[in-house]
Amino acid sequence: MVVDGSSSGIYLVDPVTGNQTPISTAVNAPIINGHPVDLLQQAASLTIEPGTGKLLASTRQYGIIRVDPKDGSQEVLLKGGVGWGPYPTLSSGDPFIYPAGIIIDPLDSSILVTDTGIRINACSDPNNVFSCNSDPGKIIRITKAPGSAAGVYSGNAVVAKGVLLSDPFDIAVDGNNGVASNIYVTDMNAKLGGAADPGLGGIIYLGATNNFNQSVFFSSYTQNPNATPPTSGTGCPMGITMVPPLTVNGTSYPTRLFATVWYSASNGYGCAPTAVLSLTPNVSLPTSAGSDFQTIFSGSPLVFPFGMDTDLIGRVIIADEGSGYGCSGTIFRLDLTKPIQTTVGSWDGIIDHLNPFGLSPIVGSGCTPPNQTFLKNPSDAAVVKVVVAVETAITPLSVTINAPSTSPEGTAITLTSTVSPSGTYTYNWTVTKNGNSFASGPAESLSFTPDDNGTYDVKLSVTASGATGSDQKNIPVTNVAPAITGVSGPANTLPPGASALVVASFTDPGSQDTHTCMFKWGDGQDTTVAAPGMGDGSCSASHNYGSGTFNVTVTVTDKDGDFATNSSLNVTVDAPVLLSVNPNTGQPGQQNLSVSLTGQLTHFVQGTTTASFGAGITVVSLTVNSPTTATAVLNIDPAGATGSRNVTLTTGPEVVTLTNGFTVAAGTPVLQTVNPGSGQQGQQNLSVNLTGQFTHFVQGTTTASFGAGITVVSLTVNSATTATTVVNIDAGTATGNRNVTLTTGLEVVTLTNGFTVAAGTPVLQTVNPGSGQQGQQNLNVTLTGQFTHFVQGTTTASFGAGITVVSLTVNSATTATTVVNIDAGTATGNRNVTLTTGPEVVTL
Repeated sequence: MVVDGSSSGIYLVDPVTGNQTPISTAVNAPIINGHPVDLLQQAASLTIEPGTGKLLASTRQYGIIRVDPKDGSQEVLLKGGVGWGPYPTLSSGDPFIYPAGIIIDPLDSSILVTDTGIRINACSDPNNVFSCNSDPGKIIRITKAPGSAAGVYSGNAVVAKGVLLSDPFDIAVDGNNGVASNIYVTDMNAKLGGAADPGLGGIIYLGATNNFNQSVFFSSYTQNPNATPPTSGTGCPMGITMVPPLTVNGTSYPTRLFATVWYSASNGYGCAPTAVLSLTPNVSLPTSAGSDFQTIFSGSPLVFPFGMDTDLIGRVIIADEGSGYGCSGTIFRLDLTKPIQTTVGSWDGIIDHLNPFGLSPIVGSGCTPPNQTFLKNPSDAAVVKVVVAVETAITPLSVTINAPSTSPEGTAITLTSTVSPSGTYTYNWTVTKNGNSFASGPAESLSFTPDDNGTYDVKLSVTASGATGSDQKNIPVTNVAPAITGVSGPANTLPPGASALVVASFTDPGSQDTHTCMFKWGDGQDTTVAAPGMGDGSCSASHNYGSGTFNVTVTVTDKDGDFATNSSLNVTVDAPVLLSVNPNTGQPGQQNLSVSLTGQLTHFVQGTTTASFGAGITVVSLTVNSPTTATAVLNIDPAGATGSRNVTLTTGPEVVTLTNGFTVAAGTPVLQTVNPGSGQQGQQNLSVNLTGQFTHFVQGTTTASFGAGITVVSLTVNSATTATTVVNIDAGTATGNRNVTLTTGLEVVTLTNGFTVAAGTPVLQTVNPGSGQQGQQNLNVTLTGQFTHFVQGTTTASFGAGITVVSLTVNSATTATTVVNIDAGTATGNRNVTLTTGPEVVTL
């Protein structure tokens, strides 16, 4: 028998198959004050009443509840817990606050119960039991009068309260002491290890022969004072049971106490890693704490092991509120005569050899095998060691399916149910379409999505503790028309004769619908095709057009005749053309001329498209800016013929031409350069290069003029645009700019200020006579200069040592007459003659 406070019930678990049978659940709730009260809410511990076979459960909600397994009926044996409003009081006047562990004292068939004293309705943190107010823990006995019938009790009494007891949870007795048994209780929060113990709990011994005085049987702190809860240690033990003597591999073990430890972060219970512990009482001296501490098992698959009992051959049955196998909760069986084998440790791969063995849900069958889905958080187990007849009364269930009257295909339908009386049930939904299974589920509700129109038959069967009920509904599902989500076709204008491919995409919530697509091309013709597959999809077709613009209409129709139409696509068919060339003229010899080209319906491609401007024009580069625009850079041959040219751009098979799109116009003749562009007064045979543009120089015809004072000695024509001339510059000509003009018949080209006459360098050219004798007096000497600026009274003359200038007469800027006396004793030889006019100094 297993009690589960989360599912509010007691269940029979088959020890072979693991199947779970409800014995008493919310369906069996009695009527109290006019309302059904589920007395098994938050049930924590379970035992079997001797002599009656009835089940006794302690619940923190309503106290001690007695259940008749023959019909599942529930009755309150002793009120306690938070469900009654103010806490009920015991005969001693003490409140009965938090019923926890329960056991029968085999010596007098009385009932022993622990009260943790934890006020779970007075917690500062609802998720941490240690934050709750707490009274001193108690042990309560539901007493029996000597000789009284089975199941008849005389009252209740507090066996022990406080002292060592803080938050006692589970309880065990040894049956060793005549009138009453010695008691062992686990305490989650007791300080049993002295002043340094922070409250790690342990096991407290209450000796029957010593008025149930309390002593420390086991201290978690003393066992491991350096533990760091909850990651290490053996603190806060919860479940406890007596294990009978066993012999394992030739070794005999006496009666032992087994206790469980664990920790839950969600509610604060426990404070140690999951484990099953063993301690040996001193049977010969019951008041002694005993020894031989041992960890029997730790870790997965156990998670939150709580209550325990032993079966007929000494195996330990453990109720675990969790499961290392990922299920809600599990009943495990630990065989002490066999080696430990787990899926996370040493295991030979044989499921039956797992130890602890997951009994229910039975390991290897998932978390929801048939008939093993009732348990959620089982907290205690009591092994039935005598035959008890169970005849669960069957109450018919009223079941109503809540479903829409109709629904469109492709839309989820959620089915719920109303079942009375309220309780915990097993559900079995089935949905069929056209006689074939379509959906099913085991939960309270079911959602399914119809894939096509039609009638869907829904059936629900509900069971609980042998009671059954059912309902059936037919749901008509209507067809939904498809929806066209897009129509695509040629993105650009097509050339005549090209094929236009049109693709239509559509959705249909009916995933079993097939479809046809009709394409009306807009020119009086149409095409119908079948779309592949079912449900959402697409279809396509192609058509050849003549020139023009055409509207395409697509209609998608499903198998039921519903349809959708789309007319958003237009297809244009026309030939590409070259619209403009800008600029559309150039002159012979023009270089790096940038020309913009604009097309319509063209498909220019960089690296593929080429351009031609006709003879005499070289395309230096072509840059494609877009499918309809490009830029060409041209060089025009200076000798290229004038006139119009066709401009052609070729892109693969696409050729576009603008007839007479570019014109080579005659250039205006100009004289561009004169080199060198200057000369000095008096310079002779100066060679000058002349360069024109668009000129037509002719040898023997072309003449050149450099202006006044410059004589053209010769003119040699090198080409129509270049010539070389030789000029003499008159020494007396004026300085300054001259226009240079070349005349070839009627063609006259002038470079204004094309040549500059610069002033000549002043020199003394002649001294006449150029000699005289020692002692010669009053010798007249004529002096001639070039580009000089002699001035009477300013200009002076020097003939060197031994020659005296008697007088100097300036005749002009370039001539003068001097009278000199030659010293008789002067040395013979050459003399430098120097005339100085201010800063101008000339020397011969």
